[in-house]
Amino acid sequence: MNCARTGPPKVKFQIVFLVVICLALFPINPSCQAKDKKTEQRIFKLETTVANLDEKLSRVANITNLAGQKYSDIETKVTHIEETLPRLAETTPKETNTPTKLPHTYFDAIVDIFQASFMTIIHVSDAYVRPIVFLIAAGFSIYFAFKKIGLSVVAHYIVSGQTYSDTYISKLVLTNNKDKPICVWSAHAVIDNDLSIDLDTFDPPLVIKPLESHSVSLPPFTSLSIANDKYKPDYYAQNVDIYINTGSKMVKCKRKPVIDVPFRHVAKLVYNFNDHVYNENVKYILHYVVEGESQTAFIDSGGFIGNEWGFAPNSFGKADVSEDDIKQMLTHCGFDRLFSNYICYRVDFPKIKFAFRKQPNEESA
Repeated sequence: MNCARTGPPKVKFQIVFLVVICLALFPINPSCQAKDKKTEQRIFKLETTVANLDEKLSRVANITNLAGQKYSDIETKVTHIEETLPRLAETTPKETNTPTKLPHTYFDAIVDIFQASFMTIIHVSDAYVRPIVFLIAAGFSIYFAFKKIGLSVVAHYIVSGQTYSDTYISKLVLTNNKDKPICVWSAHAVIDNDLSIDLDTFDPPLVIKPLESHSVSLPPFTSLSIANDKYKPDYYAQNVDIYINTGSKMVKCKRKPVIDVPFRHVAKLVYNFNDHVYNENVKYILHYVVEGESQTAFIDSGGFIGNEWGFAPNSFGKADVSEDDIKQMLTHCGFDRLFSNYICYRVDFPKIKFAFRKQPNEESA
């Protein structure tokens, strides 16, 4: 009887089958291959970095060699200077025992130059400028002291004339030339260094501030007399000096300096009546009193009434007014009763002549 072997072949087949199944289920992992590529890349980078470092080290070595050469050149120059300085010191004459300090930098040299210039300026100022400053200061001191010492007054006056008063000095201007106040108790006009006219008395005294001017209006008077003889001075032809009384002494005032103008002079004429200026256009002057107040009216060549006239009518309505026209207007309009007194003057320019006045019978009426 034949017997076949079936055991062993079946076992081999099973083992092969299992191996195939394992390979199918668990294939070979490719990550190992990827890891090998990354490692190769890192190695390449390291090799590149090392090459760069070698190149830089070679450059540093070259720079070090150059620095060493320059340092050796500097040492050679320093040695040469050290050998030369003693010989220069022996050949240079020594003026002082103190060693001369040589500037180490340009800045030190500039500082030394400025110091020398500043000292030169100080020496020049001390030798020349100081005496000049002293002289200027002394001059100012003398000037200000002169302004404080003594009295100096300049006087200027204006002469006026009125119908009812004599010609007189109507305004006095006093200028204080000193740097201190002046008290004025009275003012006087001296004619030809002989006759004295009392202009005005001030109580309390008139105080003129330092280096300032003061204007004084003086009162009019009827007339002047010397020992019962009428006296009328000529303020323009005679020598007139102004004196002021300061309480301690009489001071003669200086005259206002006359400054010549280098041009042809044009004269200015002023004609006035009762402080009212008139010209050739005025034909009549009516001086009247209303409510105790004195007024002055002008009647011109055109028949108009002006100046101090606030009534109606203010015109005669015609030119060439006569005295009878004025009288008729005063009577017809009732001004003869309104005005307590009036006087009319005829103007023959520049002279003034009496025309008529209010009559006593008109006043009683």
